[in-house]
Amino acid sequence: MASPHLLDRDAAVICVIDIQERLAAAMAEREQVIEAARRLILAARRLEVPIVHTEQYPRGIGPTEPVLVEALGDAYAPIEKLHFSCCEEPPFRGRLQDLGREQVVLCGMEAHVCLLATCLDLLHDGFRVHVIAEGVCSRNAEH
Repeated sequence: MASPHLLDRDAAVICVIDIQERLAAAMAEREQVIEAARRLILAARRLEVPIVHTEQYPRGIGPTEPVLVEALGDAYAPIEKLHFSCCEEPPFRGRLQDLGREQVVLCGMEAHVCLLATCLDLLHDGFRVHVIAEGVCSRNAEH
């Protein structure tokens, strides 16, 4: 029997949170995070793991980083959000519910705010959450 802590492509969903052009410009380690997210997206597409991605207030912060839009290809369908936690957005919750997955793999920007809030809400809701260490950052490298 496999460990319940191991990722299973049939149980997992990838969540790419708020990796946007104007936001990235202010982030420590942005190149590393963008590249980690790009590789994660490409691997997920190859393994047919669903991808959910968000944009925090895109009219003000701008769209998803172009290299990630390219990697997403026809999977590019951002969920616009105005709250810190993705779970506060009904389209995000609806997408997770529709997918019926129990493991969530997170990467993205503002680790100490949006990722943290999302992670805590997902854990509260019973999901098994994995955070990609090299795939998260904040404005301040200490966060």
